[in-house]
Amino acid sequence: MRVQSRSLVCGKRHSFDIAKHGYVNLLSRTHATKYDKQLFTARSAISADGFFAPMIEAVYAAIARAVGPTVNGLKMLDAGCGEGSLLSDIQRRLMEHSHGKHLGVGIDIAKEGISLASRRGVRDSAASRALKGYRDHEALDTIWCVADLANCPFANQSFDVILNVLSPANYTEFQRLLEKDDFLVKVVPNHAYLQQLRGLFYNQVDKNVYSNEQTLALFRRQFELLDVQYIQYEYVLNRRQLRQLIEMAPLAWGVSKERIQEVIDCDQMKITFDYSILIGKKNSQ
Repeated sequence: MRVQSRSLVCGKRHSFDIAKHGYVNLLSRTHATKYDKQLFTARSAISADGFFAPMIEAVYAAIARAVGPTVNGLKMLDAGCGEGSLLSDIQRRLMEHSHGKHLGVGIDIAKEGISLASRRGVRDSAASRALKGYRDHEALDTIWCVADLANCPFANQSFDVILNVLSPANYTEFQRLLEKDDFLVKVVPNHAYLQQLRGLFYNQVDKNVYSNEQTLALFRRQFELLDVQYIQYEYVLNRRQLRQLIEMAPLAWGVSKERIQEVIDCDQMKITFDYSILIGKKNSQ
């Protein structure tokens, strides 16, 4: 594909417009999703307050161990990137420890998430240029696309690393997009993830006892599992942060408004964040 005016155009003259803030919608039709602007705005706020920072640091460390901490020119796909904060944070950490740019590509089927990611990218770029001593290489090299994970609009073997964080996976596409011996980093919640909310929302029913065993088993069948990192920590959230956490978590879908309000009315609550970080290598077959 090539850029023509404000569109991407392929050899068969299919055209995809580039939005005002720089993202591209590569879906052939609209997909209905429950992930709306309110959810992604809440997730962005929670991320900005640092609640995902220990997990993000662990993901960066996993990438650095897999590809080497000073690697340059890494091509990285965040599959199910949401509002893009994780991909941007990982790129910044890579830039801090290397001398070249790393291409980040974020895709999500939810247009609202990609729109927010690209808008923040424009603001971040403008803020960087306003800083004294700004250098061109300090800007993030990122592409944001509305796209379907089950039918990724990229050529075979396009990426060195795929990130798949708290999001569904499509291992057939991941295998296609990675070269031999390249890496997949997948983050899944463990049983204690948001356990306080599970207990309040669902009392002592099965829905508050989470297991990721099936997810782990599927990963092992599709990729060579090189390592698993476990990370668990707690934060005390105030009332505003509790509301944002509930707004961003599908866990609250189907819970009554009354029950949700009871939780939000708490002045503060200690919340557990609990993850497994799976590092896998594409099978050589």
